[in-house]
Amino acid sequence: MNKTKSVKIIVRQALLCVLLFVLPLFALVPSVRAYAADEAPSGVLEDLKKDPSFDIVNYPARDNDYSISIIQIAEGNKGSLYVYAYQPSGDFKAEEIRMSTSASEDTAKYLDYELTLVSKDEPFYKYAVKGFKVASAGTRFYSIVQITRPWIKSVDGEPVVDNGNTIDNKVYAVGQTWIAETSGKSVIYSVMSLNTITVTEKYVGVLRYHTDEGIVSGSNTSLFYIAFNTDVFIERLLEATIKYDVVVVEYGTDHVLDTWYKNQIKIITADDVTSVVEGSWWKGYKKHKFSAIQTSGEFIKSITDSGDKLDKTVKKEIESKSWVVRFYTKKLSYGVESGGAVSKPGTGVLAPSKTSILQLTYETDGVSYKVGVVDDKRTASSRRDNISIDDDSWPWWVWVLIVFGAAIVLPILIALFPFIGQFLLVVLKALGFVLLWLLKALFWLISLPFKGIIALVRKIKEKKEEGANSA
Repeated sequence: MNKTKSVKIIVRQALLCVLLFVLPLFALVPSVRAYAADEAPSGVLEDLKKDPSFDIVNYPARDNDYSISIIQIAEGNKGSLYVYAYQPSGDFKAEEIRMSTSASEDTAKYLDYELTLVSKDEPFYKYAVKGFKVASAGTRFYSIVQITRPWIKSVDGEPVVDNGNTIDNKVYAVGQTWIAETSGKSVIYSVMSLNTITVTEKYVGVLRYHTDEGIVSGSNTSLFYIAFNTDVFIERLLEATIKYDVVVVEYGTDHVLDTWYKNQIKIITADDVTSVVEGSWWKGYKKHKFSAIQTSGEFIKSITDSGDKLDKTVKKEIESKSWVVRFYTKKLSYGVESGGAVSKPGTGVLAPSKTSILQLTYETDGVSYKVGVVDDKRTASSRRDNISIDDDSWPWWVWVLIVFGAAIVLPILIALFPFIGQFLLVVLKALGFVLLWLLKALFWLISLPFKGIIALVRKIKEKKEEGANSA
C-alpha cells in the first residue's frame, strides 16, 4: 500500500514538473479568438471589433507617422486571406507583404504578395492578399516577414541614394507567424514571433565585359550583383534567393511591338559559378569564372585577377559590405545596346530592376539558419563598375594589315571606278588646304612671341640711338 502511494506521489510530482515547464511556453504565444472575414465586403472596424481584445484606444492617429504594422489577419469563407494594418498617418496604401505558408523553417519559401485595399477607416486598413488561396489543411501558417508601401518623395526624401542606386519602396519589419486553426465552424488565430534577418546596407551594381566578334560586330555581357550587410553576423552564406523585375521587349522587323515587366526569382547557392567571356578576334578571348557567392574581399580580388579594377567609389562601397552575390547575367549585341533596329522578329530581355533579397540560408557557429529577409527593392545605375586594365587598342600588326590592304585595294578600285579616284583627289585637296592653313596658324602662334621680342629690342635700340644723337 505504501509502495502504491509512493508511486502516486512520484507520478504527481512528474506531472507537476511537466506543467511547470510547458505552461510558460504557452504564455509566450498569445492566442486571439477572431472570426473569418466574410467574403461579402465588410468594414475594417466591423471585422476588428469581433475580436474582444481589440481596443481602438491603443491605435491613435498620428499625422507624421508613415509606418505600417499588422494587427490581425483573417481568412474569408471562400478562401481569401485578409490583412489588417494600423497606419497612423493614413493617406497611402500598403503595397506588398513578404510571407511563407510553411509550417517549418526548413521548408519555408518566402514570396512577395500584392495587397488590394478592401476597406479603410483611418488609421485602420483592410487588405486582401491578391491571388492567394487559403489551404484546406486543418492548421494553416502565415509567416509574415515585412509589409511595404511605395516610396514617398515628400516623406522619405530623394529615391536615389549616394551610391547611385534607386530605392523603389519603403519596408517595415513584421516578424510574425499567424496560425489559423479550424475548430468546428470557427477559426482560432494565434500569433508568435518569427525569426528574420534585416539587410541594413545594400548596393546593386553591374560589371560589363566587352567582346569584339568581328570588325563591326560584338557584344557586351552585363553581370549584375548585390553587395550587402545584415543585422546578424553570417559566418558562411550558403544560399540566397533574389527577386527582380525585367523588362521584356517584343519587337517586329523594324520596331518595338510591346513591352512588359516580368518578375523573376533566382536561387543562388555557394556552389554556383558565373561565367563570362571577353576579348577580341585579334587579341583572343578570355573566359572568366566567378563564384556566385563571395565575401566582399573575395569579390574585389576576383575582379583584379580577371584583369579589371573597380571604380574607386564602387570599391569603397564594396569594402563596406560583408557579402556579394552575382545573380544575373545578360549578353546584349551592339544593335540592342545602341537602340538600333533589329533584323528579325522576336523578344528580348533588358536589365533587371527592383532587386530584393527574399531569403537567406547561412551558418554561424556550426548552426544553420533559413530565414526570410527584410529588404527593400533597389535598381542599379547605368554605370559600369569595372574598368579594364588591359590596353584595348588595336595592335601594330593590325594597322600594318590595314595600310597594306588599302595600298592594294585602292588602285584596283580607282581603275575600275574612276569617280572614286576623282572623289579621293577632291578630298585630298581639301585636306591639304585645311592642313596648310592649320600650319600657317600654328606658325603664326609660335612666331608671335618672337616677333614681340624683336619689336621690343628694336624699340630699345631706337631710344638709345635717339639719346646718343641728342647728346
